[in-house]
Amino acid sequence: MIKLKRILLFKCLAVLLVFIFIQGDLSIYGEKETYKERFLRAKEDYIAGEYKSAIDTLERIHRIGRLKGDLKEDNNEFLSQVHLLLAACYEQSEKFIEARENYLKALEYSDNPAIQGIDFRFLIEYQRLILKKDIPQKLDQRVIEKEDKKKKKKFPWLLVAGAVAVIAVALVLILKKKNDESSTDPNFDTTTLGIEWVNVPAGEFQMGDNFNEGMDNERPVHTVYLDEYRISKYEVTFDQYDLFCEETQRSKPDDRGWGRENRPVIYVSWYDAEAFCIWLAEKTGKNIHLPTEAQWEKAARGSDQRRYPWGNSAPDCSLANFTGCASQTLPVGTHTAGVSPYGVHDMAGNVGEFAQDWYMSEYYSSSPTNNPQGPDEGVMKINRGGGWINAADRLRCAVRATNDPFEKYSYIGFRICWE
Repeated sequence: MIKLKRILLFKCLAVLLVFIFIQGDLSIYGEKETYKERFLRAKEDYIAGEYKSAIDTLERIHRIGRLKGDLKEDNNEFLSQVHLLLAACYEQSEKFIEARENYLKALEYSDNPAIQGIDFRFLIEYQRLILKKDIPQKLDQRVIEKEDKKKKKKFPWLLVAGAVAVIAVALVLILKKKNDESSTDPNFDTTTLGIEWVNVPAGEFQMGDNFNEGMDNERPVHTVYLDEYRISKYEVTFDQYDLFCEETQRSKPDDRGWGRENRPVIYVSWYDAEAFCIWLAEKTGKNIHLPTEAQWEKAARGSDQRRYPWGNSAPDCSLANFTGCASQTLPVGTHTAGVSPYGVHDMAGNVGEFAQDWYMSEYYSSSPTNNPQGPDEGVMKINRGGGWINAADRLRCAVRATNDPFEKYSYIGFRICWE
């Protein structure tokens, strides 16, 4: 079987090399479309959300111009617009290093680059670099252990040589992985990290503020069906997150002197939490992720629409850690009386918990019935449950709080789940 796959891989390599040679060399000299026509086509693709197609078109403008030698560097306004649109496409595609590089190139050609008919207001790097708004430089946090892509070489033969080297390395890694089946350990999460999973059965529940006492964004109450899933019994602790940091050579988060070990990890951003999920998914082979907003709420309140995880009675310090109690985080599982119907601990108080979803205030009005995943895009991320700093009314299961996914807080952590 391995021999058959090796033959297939080498055949694919041969076809790829032929494609790279033809696409990177001969086809360029048969181009009839002007640079301006290509740019307008890329602009239409960007507006339509076809970012990959737009990137391909814009990169080809540079490639043709470089090889033909007829794209003059004194055409500053056009070159500025090409780099600006390319940067916007990369930022929308979450390729942030490439986005920044192209924004800076756009500035080299124009002091105030802009493209008529395109709204860049929601692009962070455009605002920071082009409009020079006082927005924190958060781009590096959005790139998790990502290496800069090598720029394309000037001559097609060097591109071919690079492709051969990359594919050769890939072949070595594939064959090595075939001989090392121990690279994935499905029990790593339970035996090494000590994570306990709680099963939440498939079925419907009513999601939202059925007591009509919360914010407008908690309504309308609506029926949601979720497939069966498993959620961590406790929030991810410092012990568990510190091991992740050691293996991935990341800096360990601050604990404010409150202690680490079995306390919920704090001072991690939403992107840090997502990185932990990706790492653990690779270690175990399970599709581990942050719980969706719907998964979190069902695990917290069950199917009887209770106000809090423990029921409808008001919180006190024996049920949860909130303002006026410990004034800091406590070890997970401290408040056994506040457990949810499924046996999940600390879903109210101690630390708020990141959800997978982007935030949209009116999302409940259009949310799908089956396994909702939240809006496709947004600016803020959802967090649920309230923390040690929050008042009692913020501990209700239906409360929808938001946070900047780049920021880190002393009162927000996370738990994880998988299907």
